[in-house]
Amino acid sequence: MYKRQLQAFIYHHLVPSSALYAAAKVEMGRGNKPMPQLVNPEPVMLVPGSSVKALLAMPGRGTFFPSALKLELSEPPEGISVEGISRTPEGISISFRTDAKVKPGLRGNLILEAFYDGAPPFAPAGKKVDKIHFPLGFLPAIPFRVIGPAAVKNN
Repeated sequence: MYKRQLQAFIYHHLVPSSALYAAAKVEMGRGNKPMPQLVNPEPVMLVPGSSVKALLAMPGRGTFFPSALKLELSEPPEGISVEGISRTPEGISISFRTDAKVKPGLRGNLILEAFYDGAPPFAPAGKKVDKIHFPLGFLPAIPFRVIGPAAVKNN
């Protein structure tokens, strides 16, 4: 019999890859699908004061795309935000907005967390229920680089 115990005040631990000796693949229920992947692994080039799209392939997920799906940046750099998301034949298109104040040369990774914002999926019909804000997990990191308008003209 297995017993869940609290260790060091948290149920999970992050282990540095240099100290990772074994990894377990966790499969959960009927949702066993390949992870979303960036279509283009090159960094997304952001230009201050504009928006740009990144495309994530969603293998094995068909056309399922709930309208209540929301994406939020986790600890984003100041001036970078998610403008919108849409379904495409290839997967999901994510539009990022960059304020004019963001300085060229900034680079890093954009970490997105997915949420379901809507009525509970199994809510009784005809009964008024509160909407839920349910975390679905994190998407793969999206590398980015902020470039100046002059760099765009040269490409």
